[in-house]
Amino acid sequence: MSIIIKSGAGSDLATVNTNKQLLVNTGTTATAGFSILAGEVDSGSVTGTALRRNIVATNNLALKTTSDKLVFNDSFTGTTLNNSNWLAYTSAATIAVTGGFLDLNSSANTGALAVGMVTSQASFPVRGNSTIGFQCNLKHTNKTMADKTMEVGLFLATTFAAPTDGVGFRWTSTGTLVGFLNNGGTEVTTAAITPKADAEVHQYRIVLSDKQAEFYIDDVLVATPLANGLAANHIIKGMGLPICLRYNNVGVPAAAADLYVSDTQVFIFDADISYVPALMAVQSGGMALNPQNGMTVAPLMNYANSAAPGSATLSNIAAGYTTLGGQWRFAAVSGAETDYALFGFLVPAVSTTTAGKRLYITDCSIDSINTVVAVATTATVFQWSLAVGSTGVSLATTDSDTGKRPRIACLGLQSFAIGAAVGAQAANSIVRNFTTPLVANPGEYVHIILKIILGTNTATEIWRGTCYIGGYWE
Repeated sequence: MSIIIKSGAGSDLATVNTNKQLLVNTGTTATAGFSILAGEVDSGSVTGTALRRNIVATNNLALKTTSDKLVFNDSFTGTTLNNSNWLAYTSAATIAVTGGFLDLNSSANTGALAVGMVTSQASFPVRGNSTIGFQCNLKHTNKTMADKTMEVGLFLATTFAAPTDGVGFRWTSTGTLVGFLNNGGTEVTTAAITPKADAEVHQYRIVLSDKQAEFYIDDVLVATPLANGLAANHIIKGMGLPICLRYNNVGVPAAAADLYVSDTQVFIFDADISYVPALMAVQSGGMALNPQNGMTVAPLMNYANSAAPGSATLSNIAAGYTTLGGQWRFAAVSGAETDYALFGFLVPAVSTTTAGKRLYITDCSIDSINTVVAVATTATVFQWSLAVGSTGVSLATTDSDTGKRPRIACLGLQSFAIGAAVGAQAANSIVRNFTTPLVANPGEYVHIILKIILGTNTATEIWRGTCYIGGYWE
């Protein structure tokens, strides 16, 4: 049996060649058919209808491609929480780093309001026209146990209180698994997600854009994306979010549950391939001299118009000035091995009312002069350092799961000989450029540290100078 293919006019017949191939002509450009490229995220098993996204061509007729940018990567190796990246909060529950996992209820606590929580010191920006992704590997025990919650994602939370902003996976107090999206305390959740079996390691991923949040397990979309139905012009309230990993007994569970997390990463998608953080930051007002959203609109440096700086009180545990460098002065003191926090600037902590940005320090310069009287009896030697990372203004702050000591970079020495006259300037300016920027995370201090190795306690001798700290917010 044969079939004849012809046009409606009846005289235009299709032809088959000797290889049994139907001969076709795609026609001219104006009449040719075409196919549209698309990527399929879900066949419809989760979203109800197939979720497909077009592949985009640029106005130069090129296929648009972008590189995923890994902006954070940490695994819980060893036996100690790395407080360069994480801070912990615990109440009744305890945490432990063991076997390549962070164990958020290592004491198997079943008491009410027991909490094991870890947050990243870094926060990550949620920009328009780009997408941020968080992923981690995890396993759990007693996932369906009532009266406890377990949460992982990019969100703000304190102790056992509900999140105040962000996105995450949650194993609820009724034993179900959902995804949540929170905008300044107003929250929407997905339908229940089929949970994985206890003691099995799976990869959990959240993709957050300025339009919606998506939830994946082992690269499979597991819930209908949450759109911004929160009556807001931005999918979250703030502009930056930290990683938050939390176990919380909201009641008294019948048996202990637990959450184990490993291999945490944050990616930025859809950003331009030529993206240079420093350049993009300063183009958006992010140079270090500028206060950022949520900060007091005032100069960050200690520099009053046509006025001398106030005299600093030198201390190891308090800042002489709370600004990001600027003018300084103090009365001469005797030489000692004491480290003085001449400047102690606090990078604003992440919140729904601040930008939640990190401060990248690229360079620093310091000049010093002698005023009022000449240097007497003893030469004077200044040792300068710059520190980032301390969670306390005191230079005596120590390392722990809940705090972090200053990370100190030595800058150099300046000296004044006996008899150095009024107006004498240190022969050398301190000028340091950091090939690798120094980074202060939200909630951490930037310190300019001064040690006066040699000196004479002369109240009438006043040391004065300037300190510049360059960099950008991102």
